[in-house]
This record gives sequence, C-alpha cells and structure tokens, in this order.
Amino acid sequence: MGCQFSSEDLQAVQQGYALRDALTNRLDTDLTPPSNFVQLKHFEILGWLIQNEYLDLRIAIPLKPSGQLDSSDQVLDPQHLFHKKVGIISDANGNCLAFNGSNNESLGGWQNNVESFQVYFSWYGGTDLQRIHHESDKDIGQDARPTDDIKNIVGQASSLSISEHPEQIQKEREQFSQLANIHNNEGCLDFSVKSIPVKPWAHQMKILRRMAAEFPRNALIADEVGLGKTIETGLVLRYLLLSKKVKRVLILVPASVQPQWQEEMREKFNLHFWFYGKNELIDPYKQAVTITGNPWNQQNLVLASSHLVRRKERMQELLESDPIRTRQQA
Repeated sequence: MGCQFSSEDLQAVQQGYALRDALTNRLDTDLTPPSNFVQLKHFEILGWLIQNEYLDLRIAIPLKPSGQLDSSDQVLDPQHLFHKKVGIISDANGNCLAFNGSNNESLGGWQNNVESFQVYFSWYGGTDLQRIHHESDKDIGQDARPTDDIKNIVGQASSLSISEHPEQIQKEREQFSQLANIHNNEGCLDFSVKSIPVKPWAHQMKILRRMAAEFPRNALIADEVGLGKTIETGLVLRYLLLSKKVKRVLILVPASVQPQWQEEMREKFNLHFWFYGKNELIDPYKQAVTITGNPWNQQNLVLASSHLVRRKERMQELLESDPIRTRQQA
C-alpha cells in the first residue's frame, strides 16, 4: 500500500519528526471507519489476517534520488496509478497459486490505465510452476514489514463487533446457500441469463428454453447469418453447466474462427474454454500447458478445430476419452 504525505508531513519530518510517527499519523488520519456492514466485515477479516501473521503490510513511500522524502503530488499522477500486487496461496497438499499485477478499479484506472493481472497454478506444471518458484524465491526484505503502530491502526478499525447483527449474517448465509445450490433452484435458467452482460433476443430465449426443456435430446441450430447462433450456443452451454446437467464440453469449429469463439465464450458467458493447439492447451489469456495423456481429458471445456478430429489418431483419442456429457442424477 502507498502513503501520500502532505506538505505539512514533509516539513515535520525535515524538522526532526520521526518518519515512523509521521507515517502512522498520516495513515491514521486517512483511514475512514467502515460505513456499512460489508465494509465492517472486510476490516475484521483484514485485522484478523494481520493479527495472526497471515498477512503483512508493505508501505511504499516516494523518495528523491538522495533518499529524502518527496512530495507525493510531484511523483504520483492520480489519474495514472499502477500499484502491483503479488501473492502466493498454498494448501495443505502443497498446491500453490501465485498472482501478480493490478486491477485498478478507479475512474482513472478504467479510462487511462492498461491493467494487467496474471495468475499461475502449480498443478499446471511447466512455466506456471517455474513462475511460482520465482515468486517464492524473491526476498522482499524485513525492513518493509509493518510496524506495530500500523497493525494497531487496522486493528482499531476492525475491532467493532459484528455479533450484534445476527439477522444480517443469517440473511447473507441464506443468500450464499441459494447461490451455491442454484442448480437445484427453479430459477436456474433465468439466473444463467441475468448474470451475463448479454441481453438475448426473443428468438434466442425461445431456443434456450426449448433446448433446456428437451435436454439431452440433440438439436441443430440453423438460424440465418447474423441472428446470433454463437450467442444461442453460449446461452445453452452456460445453462447446462450452471445447472450441472453437463460437466464437460467440447466445441469443434473451423480453425479460422477459434479465437472468436474463445473470446466470446469468455467475455459474454464467463466460460473459459481451452484452445487445443500443437501439443498444448491454451487458455483465453494465452497461457499454455503441455498436454499429458489423453488431451481430451485434461480440461473440462475444450475448443478445437473441426478438421483436427478428422485425423485418425485424434479421433481415436476422442473416442477413448471420458464422456463429454454427464446427466444429473435424479
């Protein structure tokens, strides 16, 4: 996190005021108490993570080449902020997830920045595993660790009890339970449509409802050019996956339109298909994993060239793969 000193702060430090005290006072002054229940819970979680040493805070301070403090408004453009986040998460089995980058959700970030955020998974092996080892070997430095005063600032903001709001907690638990079990809810189809940035046309909704009602009956979508066959396919696949009527999906299209299909499935339906390339699978963010074993079993959502499966060896692999569709048990 950053700390932007005012001119009064800089003058105080120059006159001998301790940098640590100036830093603590500035953060304490800028800290806004939680104004609603959600913010309160966020502060409580943050305070618990710091108190139990699961999370450290690093404070970035702008300095001149001489090492002296510099005025924040002279070195920071509030309309072009980029503050990189780096983290590694591991479980009891040794699996690791590493991330770095920034998603700056401010007005300046959305309008002016070029944001970048990468995530790496150790279980993918290859370059992902190498990247995690690289991040693990970095020495951030003990001098960047937060002081007890900084911990106390966050602790004070997170000390408010949420036990006084049992009704709110119970309400949120019920809402989460409904979301986690949406596949058992009669409104699953409507939710699958309302939770995407696409407003289907009337004929597309008619196709979706009919195919959902008649599944697993086969169907052929044969609309005219421009009537949204790709959208219709995405609507059907999203519902079938969300309702857990299918677990694995294979899309076969001409090689020339594979990038378009992969992008539209991700952007419009939050379906992250892996593109089957040459001896590798490539996700929508262009990260690749080497194929091991039967390529059709490695990922649940696969996008491949319709010409590729015509090859004898690829067709045999496909026939020997796990079932593409699994019906939900009654």
